[in-house]
Amino acid sequence: MTINETSQDACPVVVCVADNNYVQALCAAIHSGLINLKRYPKILLFLIHEDISDFNRNMILKSIPPQKADVQWLPLPPGMLTKLKKLKVDGWLAHAIYFRIYLPELLPAQIEKAIYLDSDLLIQGDLGELWDMDMEGKAVSAVPNLDWRVSSVRGLKNYKELGLSADSKYFNSGVIVFNLARWRQGNISDKVVQSIEHTKGESLWPDQDALNTILANDWKELDRLWNYEALMNPYDEEAISQCHILHFTGPCKPWHDQYSHPTKELFFHYLDMTAWSGWRPRKLWKRGYWFLDMTRPYRHSLGLSKSHILQIIIILKSFLLKVKGRLGLPPKLKNRSELPVLLNALGLKGTGVEIGVYQGSYSEAILRKSSLSKLYSIDPWKIFPSEEYADILNSDENELYEAYLTAIRKLSRFKNRSKILKTTSEKAVMLFKDEELDFVYIDAQHAYGPCQRDIRLWWPKVRRGGVFAGHDYLSGKLPEGDFGVKDAVDEFVKEHQLTLFITQEQWPTWYILKDETVPLL
Repeated sequence: MTINETSQDACPVVVCVADNNYVQALCAAIHSGLINLKRYPKILLFLIHEDISDFNRNMILKSIPPQKADVQWLPLPPGMLTKLKKLKVDGWLAHAIYFRIYLPELLPAQIEKAIYLDSDLLIQGDLGELWDMDMEGKAVSAVPNLDWRVSSVRGLKNYKELGLSADSKYFNSGVIVFNLARWRQGNISDKVVQSIEHTKGESLWPDQDALNTILANDWKELDRLWNYEALMNPYDEEAISQCHILHFTGPCKPWHDQYSHPTKELFFHYLDMTAWSGWRPRKLWKRGYWFLDMTRPYRHSLGLSKSHILQIIIILKSFLLKVKGRLGLPPKLKNRSELPVLLNALGLKGTGVEIGVYQGSYSEAILRKSSLSKLYSIDPWKIFPSEEYADILNSDENELYEAYLTAIRKLSRFKNRSKILKTTSEKAVMLFKDEELDFVYIDAQHAYGPCQRDIRLWWPKVRRGGVFAGHDYLSGKLPEGDFGVKDAVDEFVKEHQLTLFITQEQWPTWYILKDETVPLL
């Protein structure tokens, strides 16, 4: 689908950010908007993303009725991403909050208007009605925060310099109608970024404060029903049922275990209409969101950012794994994001390999969290005959080429620590000597035969004391393809009497510690 095929005059243009941490929320938000769309038959939906996983991308697409939306993916250009990642974030916030700022530059020039929506909301009204509203020549239309003025503690420190009265309203940036022509003419995006840089991380809401600063006298006020904040308003069942957009602002969301607001049921009502039907949260308090939020003021005073705290957590996890090792306890991991921490705990600083890379997200995580001196990322990025490889990713040559380019972009910042090999597993394995590698991670073809082959090819390459692992410990016919990983791994482990560990997640990772007593093969 091209822009010419779906004119912006024929349907509303809607933009959201696709983030791996908010994918369930995004699916619920989009689906709620589509089933309540009345004035127009469909929308033109743009999804801005940095590194959305293949699984989450497919789940999003499965959740969107194709007759109700034409979807276009907007990857952030490397230069723009680098610029935005230099901006400070804190608390539960992520760099994705800044993506909306360059929305006018990301969208095609012929589009002059767009509705931006956060992911943590539900749409109960008709977006067509919001789309048809006259913006009166303003740069944006938005809803003011309830009882929140520029002079409030959470308002603008420089409101007097901007010539604003103390009771001037302050808008929430979760629902914005953009006048893209005005933004482009006034170079507003760069001005907003400059305002964020000027605060030097002192602002609690950097993107929102900057938008209110630059657009202080250039925004049209919308009725609060177009951005009704669930937790900021006294609970009012009638108001919630009548609001057009229900926004779950704050660190605690309906998909968090601690969320006890009555609107939790409404969120899952819409989520169960998507591909995530039946999904429910785990005990998310264990992931530290509340710790990050509660310690926020102290971290500000100490000059510590969220990334600093997360790095400290990685070091502590590594230390705890070392203690477990000394005590002879098994190194059980909750998910594969902890695997690089295990490598650190085991003192593995040599060479690693990932087979099956796609967009390079996990290679990036390994390089970022581990101390490996070199990681080889191996993938042919080519289509195989369907009878050989029945997988959802084995379908589009252009998409694979785009994934290859994305992997190059993601891994380029690691310079000499990263080496991409665009070749097959069988050819790549011949480049390495037996017992040369500290770590091997197999995430290539998931059918039983190819997986069994990769296990037997790469096992001898891992040195004693190294870690041998892989993704998707599942078997059977799944919507994503034919899987035989579990059968192949179990057979190999039983044959050589090895100890197998499995992570506790939807798409489990399996891993083996290759000690002195196991066979080299």
